Amino acid sequence: MQSNVYTQQLVDYLAKEQHIICMQQKYYLKNAICPSLSENNIYVNTLVGLELSNELTRKNIQMKEICFYKIKMMKNELNNLEKKLEEFKGALKIYSEKFNDTKKEM
Repeated sequence: MQSNVYTQQLVDYLAKEQHIICMQQKYYLKNAICPSLSENNIYVNTLVGLELSNELTRKNIQMKEICFYKIKMMKNELNNLEKKLEEFKGALKIYSEKFNDTKKEM
């Protein structure tokens, strides 16, 4: 669980860093400080790809957490079912013993 929180913080940090880089890129393009960058979209496409990757990582973390809690809930339900089954076995054994005792008396 702690690793999921750490990964989430790392993804958020990377997203913030990429946003800052993107804002810097817009500033450079607006002021024509770096004209060669305005001629191609490789850098912008890379940022979009990284943003999509971060979104997928975030969704993956969320799915892992959901699956973790589902498994935990299912284990809890199985434990409850096991207890009920043991109670049923006990009741069946008592019923069987009473039935056999009644049969012997006849």
